[in-house]
Amino acid sequence: MNFKQFQDTRKKMSNPKDSESYTEGVIGAFVYLDSFMEGYGITESICIEIFDDKLPYYIMIDRSDYQTDNLEKLEKLLYSFCLEEGYIEVQA
Repeated sequence: MNFKQFQDTRKKMSNPKDSESYTEGVIGAFVYLDSFMEGYGITESICIEIFDDKLPYYIMIDRSDYQTDNLEKLEKLLYSFCLEEGYIEVQA
């Protein structure tokens, strides 16, 4: 899977107002690789959280936090993480 194919798996999920699985201020998430499973919170998925503030996109990878208004930058970090962890493979 190349980076463009990875981006094409993105699905936007909204934050239900009564959800306890979200961090305060999160209004939704972009979920990748169909990793959202019913009964689990979006934060347990391969996702980038969407905040309602100046730096709307957030991700945590290996205990490192990244927050920016540049979605593609975070997608590249997430794509690299998925490659390293074996969630996806680059096709020859």
